[in-house]
Amino acid sequence: MSIIGNIVLFAFLGLLAAVGARRSRNTVLIYVCLCIVITFVEAWGSGFSLAYFSWAILVIVCLFYWLPFWFVLWTARSAGRNI
Repeated sequence: MSIIGNIVLFAFLGLLAAVGARRSRNTVLIYVCLCIVITFVEAWGSGFSLAYFSWAILVIVCLFYWLPFWFVLWTARSAGRNI
């Protein structure tokens, strides 16, 4: 079920990033919202307890998820769009 959830999440965010790629702030805003959702899911999974919260993994995941957003920004800039 989590694999299907990830596919749906990435498909939805990919569509949003493609639509919002005209402005870099839209793409960054979508990324920030994704990191907030991931943080909430991590907090929920740890029972909202800081003792079980995986800070290092959260940082690594957020950095890893930046790659597709960076690619969208890079592609939009190299295509000569008004960013």
